[in-house]
Amino acid sequence: MAKNKKINNLAIFFTVAIVEMILVGSFFGYKTYLIISNMKTLNRETTVLKQKTANAAVAIDLEKENEKTLQEIKELKNRFFDDKSLLYFLKDFSVVANRYSISINSMSFGKLEKVSDTEPPIKGLPVNMSISGSYDNLIKFIGYLEKYKHFVVIGDLSISNVSQIKSQLGRKANNISISFIFYVQTSSEGSWSYGGR
Repeated sequence: MAKNKKINNLAIFFTVAIVEMILVGSFFGYKTYLIISNMKTLNRETTVLKQKTANAAVAIDLEKENEKTLQEIKELKNRFFDDKSLLYFLKDFSVVANRYSISINSMSFGKLEKVSDTEPPIKGLPVNMSISGSYDNLIKFIGYLEKYKHFVVIGDLSISNVSQIKSQLGRKANNISISFIFYVQTSSEGSWSYGGR
């Protein structure tokens, strides 16, 4: 009996040891499964994070480009006349012409034509003008207009040398018919008028 008892104790010991090994193996297997699962999740999340970081970088670049574009639009918009700047330009026009020894014989304004549907709308204001002066001064005056801070587009240009027209210095003067288009941000309809602000 003592031998059977030892065999039974030994069998119980080995059964408990096998059960413990199965439990320990299952525990470590489960923990290994969890670690592998967490590593896969971490890798997935890392990939998503990298993609979101890349998207954020693209968004930042797009935001910078947008700011740059908005600044360019603002600068371009500032190149158009508004009612006030056109009024001051026209008030000083004869002074500038005199600076270049140019005589303004006549000036007429056409009807406004909408160019852009902004707020306020950008409209083209056609202007026809007859001026006279020496050829060199006419070229300088036109150069001034072409370089003006606001858009002044020169359309038709016709120069004739008229011997009857004398400049103030007694030299032959050239008569020039010229048409411009002033681009102005205005709420005026039909004919341009100063909105007064």
